[in-house]
Amino acid sequence: MTSPKGRKKGRAASPGDAVIDNTLFSRLIYLELADFLPLIFKRIRIPPEVRKEAARSRGKLKKRLAKKIGEMKGFFIDCREADEMVAEFLKADLDKGEAAAIAQAAYLGVSLLIDEEKGTRRAKNMSIEVIRTGRLLVMLKEAGAINEVRPYLERLKRSEFFLKENVYRDILQMAGEEIV
Repeated sequence: MTSPKGRKKGRAASPGDAVIDNTLFSRLIYLELADFLPLIFKRIRIPPEVRKEAARSRGKLKKRLAKKIGEMKGFFIDCREADEMVAEFLKADLDKGEAAAIAQAAYLGVSLLIDEEKGTRRAKNMSIEVIRTGRLLVMLKEAGAINEVRPYLERLKRSEFFLKENVYRDILQMAGEEIV
C-alpha cells in the first residue's frame, strides 16, 4: 500500500489514497485494469478538472470512463481540496487537469497517478510521489491482479502510448520479467 508523505497542510488523507490524472485513468480503462486498483489503493481521488477532461474523451472511452466511475462509486471520489494558488501557478504550463491533480496531491500529501512528462517533473520537484503507468502495472502484478506486465506494455505500445526502449526494459526488470 502507498502511504501519504510530505503532508504540510490540508486535511489528513486516508492511507492508500491517490489522486489520478485523466491520461493514466484512460489507459487503465483501455487496459481493463481499473477494477484492480482497490488492491493497491484505499481510494482514488478525481479532481473536477480531470472529470471534465474525461467527459471530453472520444467515442467509447468517454462512456467507459463514466461507467467505471459510477460502478466504483465510493472508491473513485471527487476531490476539490487544493491550494488554489498552487493550482493557478501550475496552469501556466500544464493543462487544467494535470494542474489540479498535482495541486490536490500536494495539498493532501498523497500519491499522484500521472503519465505526462512535464506534469511528472513538476510533481517530483514538489516532492510528490509519482506513480506512472509502468510502475502501476508492476504494482498490480505484485498485488496478484495480473500475471505479467509485458502483454499490457505491448498493448499500450500498439496504441498511442510512447515508451522509450530503456524504460520498457526497466519496467520489465522491476516486474522480474525476462528482457528480450
